[in-house]
Amino acid sequence: MRRSLVVLLAACSTPAADGPADTGDTPGEVVGCDGAGAAPGWAVRTGDAVTVPVGAATLTITHLPDSVVRLSWVADGASPVVRDWLIPTPPVPVPVQVAGQGDTALVCGPDLVVSVDPVGRVQIRDADGVLLLDTPSDGAWGRTPQGEVQFNATVTATTAFHGLGEKAGPLNLRGRQWDLDNTDAYDASRGGWGPNADPLYLSVPLVIGVDDGRAWGLFTDTARRATVDLGVAEDTQWSMRTAGGTFDQYVLAGPRLPDVLRRFTALTGRAPLPPGWALGYHQSRWGYRPDSQVADLAATFRNLDLPADSVWLDIQAQDGFRSFTFDPVDFPDPEGLFAHLHTLGIHAVSIVDPGLKVDPAWPVFTAARDGGHLLTTASGAVYEGTAWPGTSAWPDFSRAATRSWWAGEIAAFAGRGVDAIWLDVNEPTTFPEGGGGTTVPDDVPIDGDGAGGTMADLHNAYGLLEARATVDGLRRARPDARPFVLSRAGTAGIQRYAAVWTGDAPSAWWSLQQQLPMLLNLGLSGVPFVGSDVGGYSGGASPELFARWMALGTISPFFRGHVTQGVPGQEPWAFGIEVTDISRQLLGRRQRLLPYLYSLADAAHRTGAPMLRPLAWELPAAPGVSRDDEAFLGPWLLVAPVVTEGATTREVYLPPGRWYEWASGAAWDGPVTVQRPVTLAALPTFVREGAIVPLGPVQPWVDAAAPEAFELALYPGPEPSRFTWYDDAGDGDPGVDHAALAITLTPDDAGATVQIIRETRDGVTGTRRPAPWLDLTVWRADGAVDGVTVDGVAVPAASAWPPEGAGWWRDPGALALRVRLPFPPADATIALAYDRALSDLRPPVTVPLTVHLPPGTSGTPYVATDASGWTHVPLAHDGDVATGTITVPRGEWYLYKYSRGDWCTVEKYPDCVEATDRYALGTPAPRDDTVYGWRDACDDACP
Repeated sequence: MRRSLVVLLAACSTPAADGPADTGDTPGEVVGCDGAGAAPGWAVRTGDAVTVPVGAATLTITHLPDSVVRLSWVADGASPVVRDWLIPTPPVPVPVQVAGQGDTALVCGPDLVVSVDPVGRVQIRDADGVLLLDTPSDGAWGRTPQGEVQFNATVTATTAFHGLGEKAGPLNLRGRQWDLDNTDAYDASRGGWGPNADPLYLSVPLVIGVDDGRAWGLFTDTARRATVDLGVAEDTQWSMRTAGGTFDQYVLAGPRLPDVLRRFTALTGRAPLPPGWALGYHQSRWGYRPDSQVADLAATFRNLDLPADSVWLDIQAQDGFRSFTFDPVDFPDPEGLFAHLHTLGIHAVSIVDPGLKVDPAWPVFTAARDGGHLLTTASGAVYEGTAWPGTSAWPDFSRAATRSWWAGEIAAFAGRGVDAIWLDVNEPTTFPEGGGGTTVPDDVPIDGDGAGGTMADLHNAYGLLEARATVDGLRRARPDARPFVLSRAGTAGIQRYAAVWTGDAPSAWWSLQQQLPMLLNLGLSGVPFVGSDVGGYSGGASPELFARWMALGTISPFFRGHVTQGVPGQEPWAFGIEVTDISRQLLGRRQRLLPYLYSLADAAHRTGAPMLRPLAWELPAAPGVSRDDEAFLGPWLLVAPVVTEGATTREVYLPPGRWYEWASGAAWDGPVTVQRPVTLAALPTFVREGAIVPLGPVQPWVDAAAPEAFELALYPGPEPSRFTWYDDAGDGDPGVDHAALAITLTPDDAGATVQIIRETRDGVTGTRRPAPWLDLTVWRADGAVDGVTVDGVAVPAASAWPPEGAGWWRDPGALALRVRLPFPPADATIALAYDRALSDLRPPVTVPLTVHLPPGTSGTPYVATDASGWTHVPLAHDGDVATGTITVPRGEWYLYKYSRGDWCTVEKYPDCVEATDRYALGTPAPRDDTVYGWRDACDDACP
């Protein structure tokens, strides 16, 4: 029988706001029961809960604030256990009314109406009567022939599915059966997990459905393994089954993805604001040793002018793979090493594994054993398995005393100078690796926070509780610093404690192609701080693959390079001069974006919004938004990483509205699909009209030198737009010494107006001034500029950029209006009077050239470009420096080379190596190049 769920919640036509969301948590009046009859006698109300018998089970229905319904199904004879693992604070029900309609009970709350019949068919409607959830006519819950309990719901044949945590595959998870079973899926033949592998390390029992731009969610509060069928058995039905006798579920209303995620993270918690440096670049491998190699690594980053914020130590730095230790030979003075790194502005991160070596001579093990902190068998003996140290034992993180003991060990470890902790193999994995049940057995008893149980109850939450204890330990060590933890495993709620990454992704093109959809679904599972191993874990990345993965890392919330042992390093300089230069550009771009990324992290902390978002998050009703090879970074930047080997072009879909190429201001009107020529350095990025993007200088986060200016890049659109720029000291308590600036950009007849209003957070209105100056760059100002005022006071025109003080200047190359102001100490209104009409969507651009020539160069130097048909154009020549300009297409990649008039005198690399074509994106940014030699000076015969 075909069944369907019709989800007709009204779609919102406006883009998602990054400002404070309306939580809708005021109960209001109960709706939906007016005019209904008396409730059936089998529907029993107790307080704000309604209990109904459903076959050989009992269903309890409660309404929660903000359009959430809890459905608790308990089979007869089962014992429901309420835990705070996934939901830290028990939700408080809101008042309900109970009525009847025929043989159906109605449970009416302030936002939604639940109907249930005697066989257990459940339907949920909103206040307008629109159907949100439907289940089969023979009931929503039951048992499979194998004895598992199963939940069934009906959907349309076009419903797209998202969520479930870490899933290798497309963004739309429909058409597959997925296992929620945290597993190390390492495949030795691939050096990591295989294509479309399932399960992986992190499982979130949240299913999000989207149909025709309208979204809903259903979250199941369980840490047990489960299987989810998304339209395989029947295309108009999805199901979830697990062992046990209960289903505790939460139906989350839409109508949009931001609404679902706001409600889900209100239940499971939101990510804390990370320390600022955690948003920078991290360098890791398995594993750097000895300590001199770590010091040299840090020095190389600084000497090559490559921004980096931390170095990570893997298990090779430990004493016999024992957690909380350092090898006494290779790391005799870790405190001194970490202090040295800190002088360079580089943080130290160290790995900690849960498998503790069974070693009676090791104080950590004996304290764990004697304190009753280790998992035991049913007979009371310590459970033993195999992990990196050999025979090992595992802490029972479901025991409060054990979490406290672990926090103490973390605190002592951090006290040695470790800034952050990396939690690995915490599915938990026992050896051999590779899935197939290599974990602590299900029948091992647990404390269960005093409620008892077995590892079957704890399995998917093991990493979550380990991360919880680890955060507590870091807080003990440094109460005034924000903890930073990376965890491989977890479940719903892991975002409260840790960032996550996609584990051992092999260094392969198919692997790179699967990363963006994985990161998007993790974000839609409530986990905003996510990333992947740049270059791939298995190693052997080609220069092309590494450069493409570095570009993806640049737009990933968590940005770390990592690789396995026994293979060449994958540091940014390991792939030759070209990739080193590309990496420097990408790392510099990441640094520039830090104020924007930090503001997105603040929004995630306040609303649950992911930092990296599918197109449907921002434009749910637009055509083409089902694509998963491009994404929004926050509300304003559309990014389309190149993930195909040998690509020379990249198709990019631009939704309705006007879009600007990030670096040049070249414009397109969507909806349109464009074919973009790409080079190895390309990361196609487009800015949405209305954008307000705060930018910073290219420097390490911890640089003590105060930046001269921060920048607001502005792209006025046809309607007002808003963004909250959040800035603070980058560590310590959020909200202290902060500047939360609500910025509104409004077009008007004269041009546009920018309003800056200082928000109040927890009763504190920020006063922090992060720089002496605030620069505004207004894209595009093709025509005349009539002036700029701040609170009605005119700002003087400047003759060049940057001015010595406050001033405005029309940049003729960028076609932008640039304004420098003292950083506003209070609310401010900035009026920009200029002609907003574009003379041409993509006018050509003139690029200034400065060329450093080989000493003693004779004759006139020339430049030739593909934009001019490779005609050799002379440059001005003064000593060993030449200058000139070239005109190229705005926003397009162009090729060029230097010569002394013909190809017989073309430039060469050092040692007379053939020089490849230079390339650059068509922007007004000046080019500063060095020629190392000439062909005729290399005795290279020329026909």
